Amino acid sequence: MAAKTMGGKKPATKENKASQSGKPAQAKSAEEKKSAEKKADAKKANGIKISKNMALIGGAVLVVIIIGALFAMQPKAGGGGLVNLTNIYSNETITMNELQGCASQFNEQGIIKQLVQQFYNGTSSKVYMYGMPTEISCNGVNYTYSFELGDGYAKTTINGNFAKSSFKTGIVANNISVPEADTIKGVLIYIQRVGIRNVNENGTNTTTIGLAYRYDLTANSMNTFDKYATLQILEDYGVSQKNMTYVPAVVFNCKNAYVGVMVDNPANGTFQPDAEKLMLEVLSCIFNEGEPSSICAPLGITAQVAPNGSKTVNLSISMPSQYVYKRYVTGMESCKPGDGQTKVDVFYSLNCTECAQQRPLLEQVKNEFGGKLDVTYYCVGKKDECAKFLRV
Repeated sequence: MAAKTMGGKKPATKENKASQSGKPAQAKSAEEKKSAEKKADAKKANGIKISKNMALIGGAVLVVIIIGALFAMQPKAGGGGLVNLTNIYSNETITMNELQGCASQFNEQGIIKQLVQQFYNGTSSKVYMYGMPTEISCNGVNYTYSFELGDGYAKTTINGNFAKSSFKTGIVANNISVPEADTIKGVLIYIQRVGIRNVNENGTNTTTIGLAYRYDLTANSMNTFDKYATLQILEDYGVSQKNMTYVPAVVFNCKNAYVGVMVDNPANGTFQPDAEKLMLEVLSCIFNEGEPSSICAPLGITAQVAPNGSKTVNLSISMPSQYVYKRYVTGMESCKPGDGQTKVDVFYSLNCTECAQQRPLLEQVKNEFGGKLDVTYYCVGKKDECAKFLRV
C-alpha cells in the first residue's frame, strides 16, 4: 500500500529534491564532486606557494618561528628575566658584556697599562716598542679590533663594543687612534719619554717630562726582522759567548763581526752617527773587495787583482782612534756569495737603543751599495716576542 502524502506531495528525499529541481540526481553529485576537487586543488596550490616562500626566505621564516617560540617562553610577571635570544641562535654567539669584558682585559694587560705606567716612572729616554696582536681572542673566537691610547687611558673596541680603562701616567704629549684596518695588518706602538715645553702665563717656559705615542704598520717599520736567532745560530756567529749576548752585531760573510756602535767614551759614550756610517761603509768595502768602486775608492779602499784571479784589498784609511768599537772573528768559514756580493747578518734585540741607532744608517749603506749587500736581520730574544716582529 502506498504511503500517504501531505498535500499530495512525496517526502522531500534527496532524490525527489533533485527531480524537483529538474536535474538528475547523478549530475548534481558530479558537480559537487568537481567543486570539491577544485577546492582541494586550491588548498594544495596554496600549500605549494607557502613552501616556495619558505624556501626563498628560509632564514626569515626561521627567525619568525624562533621569535614566536621566544614570546611563548616569556615568563609571566614576576617570573624572572627575559630569555637571551642570542643563545637560541647558536651557543657560539658572544654577548655584548663578554666582548666588553675581553676588551677590558686587553686594556688591563701589563702590555698596555703596566707598561705605560712603568715606562713613565722610569728614567730612560729610549723608545719602547710593542707589537700589537692582529686579533683579540674572546671565548675562543678571534675578533678584529680598534685601539686608542691617550692621556691616562686605553680604549679597545671589539665588534662595536668598547671598554675604556684609566691609569695614571702623568702628562702625555699626544693620543693615538689605531683603526681596525691597521691592527689587522700588524701594528707597532712606540712609547717614548719626552720633555714637554709649557708656556706659563707670565711668558716663561718650563719643561715637564711626559710620554709621546706613535704607531706604524709592522710591514712598513724598520723594526722588523727576517729570522729568529736560535741559540745555535747565536753560538755559531759568536753573538752569544760565555753567557753573554752581544748586540748590535753585524757579521760580514759569516766570519768577521763588528759589535756595538761608535761612541766617544767606553763607559757612557755619546753615539756618533757620522762615524758609525763611515765604519759601516768601510767594513762593507773591505769585505766586498772594493766594490762598488764609486763608493770605496774615495774612502781609500781599492782591490788589486792578481794574474790567478785572486784579489788583494788595499787600505789607505784609518778610523779616528777616539772612537770605541769591537770586532771579532766568528770561527766559521767564509760564506761570501761571489764576486761583488757580500752577505751581511745583523743581530738586534727588541728595544735595543744602539740597534735602533744603527739600523737606519745600515739601511742607507745598503741602498748606496745598490744590491751588493745581502742583509738579513735576526731577532735576538724570547721566541714568542720575536714572532710578533718577523716579516711574513
